[in-house]
Amino acid sequence: MRILLRIRSVIYIIMYKLIYRSKFKFKKLILTGKSFTLEMMGKESNLIFLGKFYCRNNIYIVAENGKISIGDNVFFNNNVSICSMDQISIGNNTALGENVKIYDQDHIFNKLGDMYKQGYKTAPVTIGDNVWVGSNVTILKGVTIGDNSVIAAGSIVTKDVANDVVYMNKRETIVNKIIRES
Repeated sequence: MRILLRIRSVIYIIMYKLIYRSKFKFKKLILTGKSFTLEMMGKESNLIFLGKFYCRNNIYIVAENGKISIGDNVFFNNNVSICSMDQISIGNNTALGENVKIYDQDHIFNKLGDMYKQGYKTAPVTIGDNVWVGSNVTILKGVTIGDNSVIAAGSIVTKDVANDVVYMNKRETIVNKIIRES
């Protein structure tokens, strides 16, 4: 079974290297699961794997004039999605849980007219070394996550996270207030 996984990974890597040429670089082993999708659009787009990389199934990486750098000994669990229009950097010895989403852009939607035609605001995302990002986490533009940190499952990261911390973001939204009769 492992031999088949490695063969499939080699096929993916050769295919993407032929399609994207110098925009796609890797230095060591890349081991992919089923459905590893890479899309690079625009002249400025590039993706570099700086070392060993392992992932499970349904990984989707998009660079639309964005730069993505993935460090050594990095692991992506199932259904990780990364979309870059600016720059996303993931440090060494970092693990992303299931359903993690990373975006370095937001839509602009403050004018009348078609929302999808209004453009984007972008800012780099940096994830440090030895970081564990739990399942169902969304990391948004302009965020830096420090080294040796843990992002708790279900968090939405909109602000920088310091080194050596466990970060948990729980949003408490009041949908409706109960009116008490006196």
